[in-house]
Amino acid sequence: MMKKILASVVTLVMGISVFAFGVSNLSHAAEKTTQDITVEKALEIAIKESGYSQKSIKYTKAWEDKNELGVKFYKVVVDVGMVEYGYQIDKAGTVLKCDIKD
Repeated sequence: MMKKILASVVTLVMGISVFAFGVSNLSHAAEKTTQDITVEKALEIAIKESGYSQKSIKYTKAWEDKNELGVKFYKVVVDVGMVEYGYQIDKAGTVLKCDIKD
């Protein structure tokens, strides 16, 4: 009787361990499938968002930054002469914020 209980407990513990390990691997795999964009891609997104052609842009600058929570994003400046656009773009390529200075 004691052997059956012990075998059941061991089987249950092993099942829980395998399940937990599998779930952990799945969540880790999901994180890896999201590809972060490059700073060059962030610049490309900002230029497209500005609505100006590459020829009419006078100056661009892009760099990686992080907020107070440590979340990384890109800051991008697109200057077209009379107007300067400042963008914050997350690592997935979503424009979070756009400031326009004229």
